[in-house]
Amino acid sequence: MARRVGKVVRLLFYGSLLMFCSIVFGIQVWMLVRHYLNEPVALELGEELSGVTDAPFPAITVCDSNRQSRSVARAWGVLNPKGTGVSWRRFPWHRRPVAEFWEEAAPRLTSLVQQCNRRECRPTGARGGSTRQGRWTAGRYRRGLCYTFQPSGPLVFNGRRRLALVLHSDPAEHTAHGHSNYLRRPAVDVFVAGDQPPIVDKDFEDAERSPHLSVDVGSVVSARLGASRWHRLPLRRRPCQPGAGHSRSRCLVSCRWEERSRVVGCRPPWSAAPPSLPLCANQTEFLDMLYKDFRVPSDDPCMRRCLMACNSTTYELRVTSLLANRSGLLAGHRAVLELHWPYAIQLNAERPGYSLSDLISDLGGSLSLLLGVSVVSAVQLAELGVRRGLGLCLRHYRRRRRRPAVRAADCPLRPGGPPGPGAAHGTSGLPAVSRGTEPAPAAAAAVSSRAA
Repeated sequence: MARRVGKVVRLLFYGSLLMFCSIVFGIQVWMLVRHYLNEPVALELGEELSGVTDAPFPAITVCDSNRQSRSVARAWGVLNPKGTGVSWRRFPWHRRPVAEFWEEAAPRLTSLVQQCNRRECRPTGARGGSTRQGRWTAGRYRRGLCYTFQPSGPLVFNGRRRLALVLHSDPAEHTAHGHSNYLRRPAVDVFVAGDQPPIVDKDFEDAERSPHLSVDVGSVVSARLGASRWHRLPLRRRPCQPGAGHSRSRCLVSCRWEERSRVVGCRPPWSAAPPSLPLCANQTEFLDMLYKDFRVPSDDPCMRRCLMACNSTTYELRVTSLLANRSGLLAGHRAVLELHWPYAIQLNAERPGYSLSDLISDLGGSLSLLLGVSVVSAVQLAELGVRRGLGLCLRHYRRRRRRPAVRAADCPLRPGGPPGPGAAHGTSGLPAVSRGTEPAPAAAAAVSSRAA
């Protein structure tokens, strides 16, 4: 009796332990699989060293803080009575397009950039042109016309990788000159955005401006450029756009202006999309495009269309030295800027933080710790199951082969019962004999006597 009680207690103990370990293993499987499906990533940091003539200098965009020229606004008759800004109510909408005024009122490139690495990249045209070290191009923005310098190779000046600019901004041409709120000294804004056009205006909250600095007239600024290259993984929870030259912020700005243009029914002079819409040709449309508040829908199509770039390069500007109020520069309304390009670029690469092999290893460790199952024991269990299954199938097959050929339903005379179906069909009543066997003598004699 005591032995039976001990067996029952042991069976209950090990059964409870096995159930507890199985529950814990199931919870661990759920947690590990959920962690794997969340696609964690690990960030690897490094540096890429380069020589003096290896890494190309990024593109630089120069914009005057003055949006429209005061003299041009007066010539067009759109200067307000106080002489402190442009009055769009006076604009001759029926005679001249606003895009023409946008280009004519912008400062000339030769006046804005007077020197660039002395004469190596000094502009020769009023709206752009080619130089020895690169090319200047003009671009329309909400703030006016800006100029971008795209180097054709590494910029080396006096044995160092740098870009030296002498900038000019005339306060007499500022439309806000003489205004009571105009306390800021004229300046030139310099943007760094790589190979693509920069974002020079803070038009939307979810699109940050490109790295920039403002160089006031009369100052000498020395700044250091920093660069970081990002390599992101395309994940299900966070897809990214492959290829080079893609920027999510730039895509959002372009998409927002396209949506605003479709609502208003025209496009502004600083936006080329959508090309099917005409340019804004009256005051109401233009002011709606500038100042009307547009609500972003909850299901924003721009957020779905503009993905993060898989491979991108970000820049930063850090001022290293500043000399302000230089009398010689103040007299000529000029400023000097020196940009130094680093010899090391920071690399940021994403790697899978929890791969499939990690998941299999963790599942195997939990399985062996809680249930004592390994690969060898799993193979042995599988082999035992296969052998048992094949044994059952073979046994069933042998039983079917050993069945007697004579069935009770085929007998013409049943003992103690009515004749079988064989007699009704006119059969001879002789029992069937299996192939390869001979009837016993007693059975043959019984059959012959019944037939007589």
